[in-house]
Amino acid sequence: MLDTYRHTLEIERDCDIQSNWQDIKEDIVEVVEYRIESTQQSWYRKVYTDCLRLVDRFDPHEPQDINHFPQGILAEVFFMNACRQVGLNCIPSYGEEDIIGADFKIINGETRFLDVTMNTSSSNLVYKIKEGTFPTLFLPWRAAKSPQGTNMSFAYVYLDRGSFNGRAFLYSTISSNMEILHCLKTNVWRGEDEIRKILGNTYTNFSGSGIQYIRSLEGVLKLMRKNL
Repeated sequence: MLDTYRHTLEIERDCDIQSNWQDIKEDIVEVVEYRIESTQQSWYRKVYTDCLRLVDRFDPHEPQDINHFPQGILAEVFFMNACRQVGLNCIPSYGEEDIIGADFKIINGETRFLDVTMNTSSSNLVYKIKEGTFPTLFLPWRAAKSPQGTNMSFAYVYLDRGSFNGRAFLYSTISSNMEILHCLKTNVWRGEDEIRKILGNTYTNFSGSGIQYIRSLEGVLKLMRKNL
């Protein structure tokens, strides 16, 4: 079982890219091995075994090198670490749970399963918010802009500076997902045509979502807010 309260990325450290990568690598390996060991599905085990090989080969020398590493698993471990920093009992899902769409479970008097993603495109939003799926948290993955004006992810900043403010990350996560929740509620109660009239060209199709999805997402956000 993972130590869900071990603080890895919370304290600012020396700007040693290799040392900072080891922090991130350790969390990735924990999550991946945990999932591999908790399923007998051979195809799934192969996918994550390949991920471990990629982790072992990855050898960043500049902060921007992290942009060539799969961002999805990075976003997952930063979310997990942010939860640890605030004492939120967020546990990686078993492999079998991951297969059906749950990345984590939050336990705080009750258990809530959830998916997380850093892909905030309109097409992914429509795909993720379907009724009958686990609620998805869309993570704020852009931390800052570089002097050259390019976007820097939280992983980029950590490699460069050795620090990660998990509480601020979760505040931003909750804020942006509360906005999504509001849109979903409005869509259900007022109808899709009314939303299209209000949002015009900025309209995003929320029609796949329903009351059960809304209640599940609301429950996850409520549990998270208790710890902030």
